Amino acid sequence: MRSADGKVTPTCSRDGHSMTTDTSARLPAQGESTRQALLIALAMLILYLAVSSLTTLWDRDEPRFGRAAVEMLATGDFLVPTFNGDLRPDKPPLVYWLMTGFLHFLGTSVLAVRLPSVLGMVATALMVHRIGKIVAGPTVGLRAMVIFATMPLPFFIGTAATADGILLVGVTGAILCFVERVFRGHAWWQMPLLTLALSWALLAKGPVGLAIPLLTIVVTCILLGGDLRPDRRFWALLNGAVIVAVGIFLAWGLPANEATGGELARVGLGRHVFERAGEALEGHGGGGWLGYLGLLPFYLPVVFLASGAWSFLLIPCIAAVRGCDRRQRALISGWVIPTFVMMSLIATKLPHYILGIMPAIAIAIAITSERGGLLAPLRSLSVAAGVFTFALILIGLPAVLSVEIGLAVGLAGCALSFLVGLLSLPVIIGASQRRSIDGTGIGRIAAASALLVAGIGLLLMQSEGQLKVAERVSIAIEEAGLTAAPIVCHGFFEPSLVFRLDRQPVVGVATVGKLDGSLKSWAREEGGALLLTTAEMLTREGIQSLSELGLEPLAAEGWRILNYSTGDRVTVLLGYRP
Repeated sequence: MRSADGKVTPTCSRDGHSMTTDTSARLPAQGESTRQALLIALAMLILYLAVSSLTTLWDRDEPRFGRAAVEMLATGDFLVPTFNGDLRPDKPPLVYWLMTGFLHFLGTSVLAVRLPSVLGMVATALMVHRIGKIVAGPTVGLRAMVIFATMPLPFFIGTAATADGILLVGVTGAILCFVERVFRGHAWWQMPLLTLALSWALLAKGPVGLAIPLLTIVVTCILLGGDLRPDRRFWALLNGAVIVAVGIFLAWGLPANEATGGELARVGLGRHVFERAGEALEGHGGGGWLGYLGLLPFYLPVVFLASGAWSFLLIPCIAAVRGCDRRQRALISGWVIPTFVMMSLIATKLPHYILGIMPAIAIAIAITSERGGLLAPLRSLSVAAGVFTFALILIGLPAVLSVEIGLAVGLAGCALSFLVGLLSLPVIIGASQRRSIDGTGIGRIAAASALLVAGIGLLLMQSEGQLKVAERVSIAIEEAGLTAAPIVCHGFFEPSLVFRLDRQPVVGVATVGKLDGSLKSWAREEGGALLLTTAEMLTREGIQSLSELGLEPLAAEGWRILNYSTGDRVTVLLGYRP
């Protein structure tokens, strides 16, 4: 807690009773803490930008977001997002608006569409530092920022061209306003900042952007109890911010829905909000009641995998929250529990759905690891859980790649995993076995975590050529001088091809068409055109080769890949109809 003279006096004990210790002598000064946070943010920015440049866009979501932004900028229609000429009602427009700004200056590039996520995650890390600093002092704020920045889930979402990194900015910003109000009192800027944060979250991902911060605030206030709860002025502030934020969202949503004849609301809300809650869409969840019940604990292992090297501290740190200051305990519990339960009850399940609680977990680890109170039995249990998590990441991923892609990639992955484990595990286990962890221990675990996620990134970069074909197809088309020829797909579609071809969008016309009719009939049509299909599809239709259709193959033997979107191994063929 922060006393009247400004000293930070943490409270945390093994038996759950308050224990006050003056740590002002070893806490960095306020100005020094801010400078250190900015240096950490700069290092984080450099690391995230480097990783963002390693690979091309990953199907299915990244190229859809990226190309929708390209089409928005090219057509000048900033109201209704489209992909490949068709309406894309999956997400509200904020992420596309942000991407168009970078596309305008950087051109159509992978980095341009990933930059909003990179900057969003860096901004979130700075807010994590601010929250940690407010609730437990500058040291905890810096630690929480480092922990958050080196967790695998924020790391990979922060280097992806999707809306989730943008959503987290709004969610964390709203919770920061609440923390400022509870821990430091009322200030004039809280209303506009809270309104901006909630509007941002709504425009990033719709109702879930409002649900997470509001659940956090309400549950935290219930847990605070008594005279610690915010007064009526705060609730008036919150209600006003929500009303204004919803109004801003509707200022876009109503005209956009009218422009699409109601399709935006029907699909955007009906399918991507309500249907996702009640059934597992696109195979992301269990089928039937048994499948639903069996996957209720889905996010328990996900939290460990999402925490990476910090999973070694997860169990004792979360348990030690019991003995912390009442407001800190209420905030962490109110931030983590309702969102975790809500996402567990939703039928559609994806790992990044719990991204919103990762800042709270980082703050909890920072508070309890610095103050001590990590119980020995839980430390031992946590090491076992951490070793299992590492094994899943460092052994499981290379093993899967060995089976699905090839032995060479798998062996390279195993060698890389062995190196990461050799360098990281002794350091992490040694640091996590201490009752309290000093700054050196935190730094070592952070370095190990960064090494872990960098290793995964390098392994995926090495595997990219055997997982994706858009780059090779685009190069073959360019070398043949057929960049203006129409292209259709038959039995195979890779959204990243639409982005990579970078053709001028035409309203209502698909950049890459899909052939639904007879392949033989299409081959007899007049006019030059490109066909992208698979050898397996030709065999299914009783056709031996592209030449049999009168097409000129642009790749003699095609490209053998694992279509990771469907799990099928296929040979992709590219032909030209003269």
